[in-house]
Amino acid sequence: MNGPYQSMTGPFVQQNTTTVLPTKHTITGYNNSSGNLSVNLDLNETFNDLNSGSGKGAVPEAPVYLLVFATLFYVVIFIVGILGNAAVIAVVIYGRSIRNAVNIYLINLCVADLLVMVVCMPPVLVELHTKEVWYFGEVMCKTVPFLEMVVASASVFTIIAISVERYKVVCKPLSVTVENVLYVAKVIVVIWLTAIFISAPILSIVTYKDSSLLDGTPIKVCRVPVRTTIQKSYIVISTFFIYVIPCALLFTLYCRLCRKLIPDSECPFDMYERYVSEKLRLRKQVVNIIATIVSMFFICHLPYRAVSLWLIFESSRNVASLGLEKYLAIVYTARIFLYVNHALNPIVYNFVSRKFRRTFKMMVYFRGRRNRNNSSQRRVVERKSRESSGMYCKGEINLIRIELQHRQASSSSSSSSNRRRINDFCPLYKNIANSKEYDHLKNPQN
Repeated sequence: MNGPYQSMTGPFVQQNTTTVLPTKHTITGYNNSSGNLSVNLDLNETFNDLNSGSGKGAVPEAPVYLLVFATLFYVVIFIVGILGNAAVIAVVIYGRSIRNAVNIYLINLCVADLLVMVVCMPPVLVELHTKEVWYFGEVMCKTVPFLEMVVASASVFTIIAISVERYKVVCKPLSVTVENVLYVAKVIVVIWLTAIFISAPILSIVTYKDSSLLDGTPIKVCRVPVRTTIQKSYIVISTFFIYVIPCALLFTLYCRLCRKLIPDSECPFDMYERYVSEKLRLRKQVVNIIATIVSMFFICHLPYRAVSLWLIFESSRNVASLGLEKYLAIVYTARIFLYVNHALNPIVYNFVSRKFRRTFKMMVYFRGRRNRNNSSQRRVVERKSRESSGMYCKGEINLIRIELQHRQASSSSSSSSNRRRINDFCPLYKNIANSKEYDHLKNPQN
């Protein structure tokens, strides 16, 4: 999960109590930040503090069924996310007919999703089975939470850009100017710079340091602890700006879009109105696609945001009282929802958009056909090269035959002379007259 999620650890490091809670009811001892749970909770210090009076003890293990469940989901999400997002990018680049402003923005969304899949998911998957030991060094420790927050911010800003563009086309068509690739590229640059600016403070919060498990094993950990009021305020404000405000803005835009589109659904069926109706249908389809993507974004991010704020403001004792199993179930579920969002965007776009499906099929078909043509061309070239090795081509055979016939017709004085002249060509036609077509060359006297 995202930066803010990883900072859900504030309360856990603020209380340095030595109270020993019964293991049966606590999350004791498990260094549960899962490094970068993508929810990097600074639970190691808290769990050790809660049990500091108990001395060394065994490190508790996460329930096997939770690990299996989470691992399967992560692997499926990773594969689907990589293939799906790469397919969307390839189709938009291949299909010139669908290369418009909205689809270029969708490429940007897919690039952001791919970054999460390639950079963020592997460390999270590894740490799922290594408690919270961080094996990827300090650079990756800071990169993963930072990139997750940048991508979350860039995704929501991209969705806003797409929604505003659709709103202008549908609700204010006369004021719309053609958005060329250069203009869209500038907007995308602004989106990423803004996302980086908003996410930059998380780099100062991320901590890579030495720690130890309850059994005394030294480890390296990566955490995003939220201790101070400023850090808490940053998490709350960033959540407000990249979740609450966009949600309200997009809800307002789509309410206006629906009001604009629905009344026009009943219209007379003359030629002009049919044309208008078809354009309206296509616009509705685009709006439905984007509305689905928007809904998925906010539904999938809601558990993450809610758990993030809950862990910031809830006391560590109350959280620890849940027990390790319940706590991990909540955290893993929130993380899975977040990553599902990054994998589902291309799938939704593929199933909803008929034009996308058609372009994708054409791309696959023509690529397969081109590969077949290339292989057949290679076979032809190889066959011709084999035929030309040690023998004459068909044109040379014809020339030799014509020359022989000419000499036969012009030199009828003596058969012996003809035979002698024709024998001059024996070295030539012996190599090439192997078929029945040229059998008469072997016995010219006949």
